[in-house]
Amino acid sequence: MPQNCTVLSLVWLLVSPFILWAEKPSPEARFKMPTQGHMEVLMVPIDRVHHLQIETLEDVLELREKLQKVPLDRKAILEKTWLQKAGITTSEAPLPAPPPRAVGKVRRFDWWQTTVDFNETHFVERCQFEEIRRLKAIAPACSIEQQSHPTCDYFDHLVAGSNGSARLTVDHLLMRGRNAFARPYGSVIVDQDEVLRIHTGEVETCFKTQGEDDAIEAVARLSNGKVRDFSLQLGLQPPSELVSFWLPQVVVKFRTADRDQHRATVYYIDQADFQTEVDPLRLQVPMKKGSVYIPRDEARPNAMSVPVDIEDLSIFTPAQAKQLLQTIQRGR
Repeated sequence: MPQNCTVLSLVWLLVSPFILWAEKPSPEARFKMPTQGHMEVLMVPIDRVHHLQIETLEDVLELREKLQKVPLDRKAILEKTWLQKAGITTSEAPLPAPPPRAVGKVRRFDWWQTTVDFNETHFVERCQFEEIRRLKAIAPACSIEQQSHPTCDYFDHLVAGSNGSARLTVDHLLMRGRNAFARPYGSVIVDQDEVLRIHTGEVETCFKTQGEDDAIEAVARLSNGKVRDFSLQLGLQPPSELVSFWLPQVVVKFRTADRDQHRATVYYIDQADFQTEVDPLRLQVPMKKGSVYIPRDEARPNAMSVPVDIEDLSIFTPAQAKQLLQTIQRGR
């Protein structure tokens, strides 16, 4: 019997490390990454944030604790006074001079009311500030950027895979990116919570978690040991029928602009639903007659006036759409 116990003990010592490793899920398995859904978000850019002195992950977490004490007041966020209530100094950059012979004034976009709809193949972001509207879309056939003014709509039609401008994806807003989590990682314990550390070349990305929950409190990107940009998630709400992970009420993203100056964007999440199937109509990009269409598949694209309503521009490549519109024009 003692011999059997010795053998069993030896087997346990050999196997237990693998059991413990198996019990600890990888970031990709632990953090849910929605593949479809709908979000409504108030997006408020802050031109200048002064004297933060953020260099280390500890500085980032200290700032989060400071902001956690300030009520998440949507009105204060909209009026750009919320950060000031935490004792943080902010200011607006002066507006640039208008281009020569330009008609009208250069204006500041103080906020954007944004909706996002996406599934595994399509993504559509719609933003509005007063009478100005913008759209960014990704589809298998193309990418699209639309600007709508009271007098005209402009459509930039790009080939599939084009980067275009930044988009409010779940990866960008909530820092839940499959590519990042699929990389090798290490971890350390900070204030009894785990910090995941993922290296990509010379850049280290640190994810501050909340216990064992599917929750992310802060993300910081460090280069040469110093923070270059970071994201704070505040007002975390537990999983619900519509969102299967801890969702923040507010996300604040900071980017280093100068040695003691940052730019920031505050996102107030009004609504999120990652369970209900997205209405296919929300993923379409209609183009109205009279809009200005610009196919961006050439070095020197020629703008065209759209002769008829197009139900969904996103099903066409720029070459296909250009040929269709030219055929319609010639037949008139």
